[in-house]
Amino acid sequence: MFEADVANYQKLDILPVNSFNILLQRPWNGKTSFLYLFNKKDKSIVKYGNASIYDDLTGNIELYPSFSIRNNLICIVNAEEILKKIENHPNTEQFKKFKIQMKSLTEEDNPIIIIMK
Repeated sequence: MFEADVANYQKLDILPVNSFNILLQRPWNGKTSFLYLFNKKDKSIVKYGNASIYDDLTGNIELYPSFSIRNNLICIVNAEEILKKIENHPNTEQFKKFKIQMKSLTEEDNPIIIIMK
């Protein structure tokens, strides 16, 4: 019942980071729909259809920032999601290092906090 009632409403989160504001537009019952980058200096705004942020560590995990603190974006990812990505990722040199770091990770572990600078 609740999901049907809120399906048409949008939630907007504003994350201040340095000279930009990142605006995340999302439906109440789903993942982020759009990401907007607002330049505080020249007052310009750019809209991105894919609201995830590119993961330059592994290149395979969609990162959706939850909040910002001290000019860093904070993303929380469930351990289970990372394990699924590890299974389906090509073995590049960069990813092999990440896989070694995650070798003791289990599905029951706490969520992982990713700090994006």
